Amino acid sequence: MMVEPGVILGFFNLNDFLKGVILLILVFYAIFAFVVVRQVDLMSKTLITPVSPLVKAIGLFNFGFSLGLIVLVVGIL
Repeated sequence: MMVEPGVILGFFNLNDFLKGVILLILVFYAIFAFVVVRQVDLMSKTLITPVSPLVKAIGLFNFGFSLGLIVLVVGIL
């Protein structure tokens, strides 16, 4: 009986499990980044400062980066 690398107990593929875990972590990161964008927007409406547009831009960049990272990883995996 030949055992393939990464297969445990004949039915559990470790590689597929790790891919799923990585994608799940990235989805949680994207949700967190979206919440940060919402919080920064609320903060900018409440407390108006000269730095608010920069903080908004950084938050949006973070969210865009998280979405781009998900697309990249889905393409690679």
